[in-house]
Formats: sequence, C-alpha cells, structure tokens
Amino acid sequence: MNFLNKILQSIYKNLFYLITFLIPTQLAYHFWPEFSFVYGLRIDYLSVAVYLTDILILIYVILFFIKNKKEIIFSKKNTLRLFIFFLFVVVNIIYSKQKELAFLKWIKVFELFIFAFAVSKDKFLVKSRIFKTFCYSVLFFGIIGLLQTIRGSTLGGILYYLGERSFTSVTPGISLLNIYNFSLLKPYSTFAHPNSLAGYILVVFIYLLSWKVINKDKYLKYLTFFIIFCLLVFSYSKAVLFTLIVILLISFFKHVVKLQKIKFITYFVILISVLLPIISVFLLKYKNIFSDNISERLLLSKTSGQLLTGSPVFGLGLNNFISSIPSLNALRIPFWLLQPVHNIFLLFTVETGIVGMGIFFIFFNKYLTYLIHNSKSSYLYILLAIFLTGFFDHYWFTLQQNMILIFLFLGLSKNKQIK
Repeated sequence: MNFLNKILQSIYKNLFYLITFLIPTQLAYHFWPEFSFVYGLRIDYLSVAVYLTDILILIYVILFFIKNKKEIIFSKKNTLRLFIFFLFVVVNIIYSKQKELAFLKWIKVFELFIFAFAVSKDKFLVKSRIFKTFCYSVLFFGIIGLLQTIRGSTLGGILYYLGERSFTSVTPGISLLNIYNFSLLKPYSTFAHPNSLAGYILVVFIYLLSWKVINKDKYLKYLTFFIIFCLLVFSYSKAVLFTLIVILLISFFKHVVKLQKIKFITYFVILISVLLPIISVFLLKYKNIFSDNISERLLLSKTSGQLLTGSPVFGLGLNNFISSIPSLNALRIPFWLLQPVHNIFLLFTVETGIVGMGIFFIFFNKYLTYLIHNSKSSYLYILLAIFLTGFFDHYWFTLQQNMILIFLFLGLSKNKQIK
C-alpha cells in the first residue's frame, strides 16, 4: 500500500507540469449529435469533445481530492455562495434553447473551476519549474508554428495526434499575413486559429516577465522570448499587439498608473462590451467605410442585442448563441457567420442574461480586489490582457486551450505556496 501511495504521489506531483506543457494541444475525440448541426452544417463549437487535457485534469483532480480530502473544509459563507451559483446554473439550463448544449458547457466550466481550486491548494508546486515548463511548451509548440509559416503548410505526421490540422497557404479561409504582394501562412501550431495561439503566447509572456532567472536559466528564458517575439510578429493579431503595447506602457509607467486604476480599465471594458449591440446598430449605418471583417463583427454584435432582447434575465443558455441565430431570420446571417460574437463579455451576457452577468461581476470584483490588495501585479496584467483581447475575440470563452490557461492562472494566483 505504501508503494502504491508513493506512485500516486509521484504522478500527482508531476501531472500539473504535464498538463501545463500540453495546454496547446487539441487532441480530442469529437461526437456530433443532432444539436451540433445548424442549417445542416457541423459546427465545431457545438460538438461534444473529450480532450486529452480533460482526461489529465480529471486524473489530477481525483488524486488531489484523495490526498487532501481531510483538509478541504468549506465555510458556511462559501457553501451558500456555491449553492446560489449552482441554483443559477440549473435555471440557466432549464431556460436555455438547447438544454444539452448548456448542460455540457456548464460541465466544462465546473471542471475548470475544480481544476483551479486544486491548483490553488497544491502544496507541491515549484515556481521555477512552472516557468521552465511554460518555456519548454512555448519552444516546442512555437517552433511548430514557425515551421508551418516557413513551409507554407502544416507539418503533418505525428503532430496530427497533438491536434495539428491539415492545410496549406492556399486552403480557402486560411489566415495569411500579407506583406505587399507576398503572402505568408500565419502560425497555427496545434491551435484552432493564429489569434488563439497569439493570445496564449501573450499571456504566457506576461507571466514569464516576472521570472527572475539564475544564470543557468537565462538562455532558456531569452530563447523563449525570441520565439515568442517571432510568433507575435507572424501571427500579427492586432488585438494582441495592441494589448501588449498597453500593458508594457502601464508597466513602464506603473508609478503613475497604480494597480487600482487597472480596476477601472476592466470595468470600462465590460461596460463598453455590454453596450456593443447599441453601438453596432449605429455604426452599421456607415458600414461601407469599414472592412468586411469589421462589418461582420458589428453584425454579430447587433445579433447579440436581438438575441438578448428575447431572453434578458437568464439568457439563451450557455453555448446557445450559435444555435439561436436561425431564429433571427430577418437578419439573414450568412452561414460563415455561424460563430460566437467576438467579445467574451457580450457573449457571456447573451448566454447567461443580466443575472449571470451580475453574478460574474460580483465574483470578478472580489477577485480583482484580492489581486490588488496582495500586489499580485503579474496576475493583474494577465487579467487585463485577457480582458483587452477578449474585447475583440471570443477564444478565451470558447476554445479549450485558452480556457484551461485562464483557470490555471486563476489557481496559481490563489496558491499561497507560490509567492
């Protein structure tokens, strides 16, 4: 029995680092039930997917509870909060258009919340090893992305089992970096989209900036930063580059821009996000001056307002945005716009309603206050990065890799073992 305990403890101690390294992968088995089709088309966001990282997280959480079951105590206050949250989840599912979609998405959210909780209580985490694991992960998966750009296609072979999709620079709909008359394939690596990769890279970069390396590790850090720089350039995500500039400026002028002021920036981002449907209706009157990409995003924002009007209190139900679009026939949304609105706060508001957004704001304000009072500036910058990029895209709330990264840092920020 002691031998078995030693094996389980060894697995538990190393599993977090394996999960961290494999966050960029999207190896999964997909199921395609009827509710994953819209207009007869299979929608990736609506499929039922079991990822390798889900399985690893499940094992990690189980081992955590086995090891710490006697130490986990919930106060009456926290138990009441959990009950209220659970009650809202039940109501959101009941009132959703597609109950199966809402139920499965909430299962994912609960999985990641429990993962974050386990990370926050993990006593075996070592900060320097976490930094190194992120470096190795960025180097491995980042080089894959850069080789794709150089080659003009995906690499294939065994990388398929890590989630790399098969395409070339001439595949319809693929993202290209256009420099004058020359086009380059943007790096995808094992991510679903270069913007998703860029968001991941940005947040990891902010975290690694706080790493005070010793001599033997400085070359690993600098090499990682070089790969990150190349990825950010070739992915050319305007939202990520804008966010990076904002955060570097705030960090540089931190004697002027106090941490407390970042709270108001995040509040402003949320407010503008919720008002986007109204703003979009006005801007679409002048859509001829915008590019097709911006016009389509404005149309999705307008669609959000229409959908929210129909279910303002409890929302459409989590992950019900796309499946609800056909109900708005008057808007005549083209099939290529069967995707979430490109703003995580507006998307969450539409799917959970005013009540859901209110609950989120209460918990968010409490967490933000915790970061400020404990001077956790690196996590505060990470949060700001997620908010600013999330204003322009939806991957932080819809894609596996980015969602795991959010909850991993949520857990690390609350871990008292890591100073």
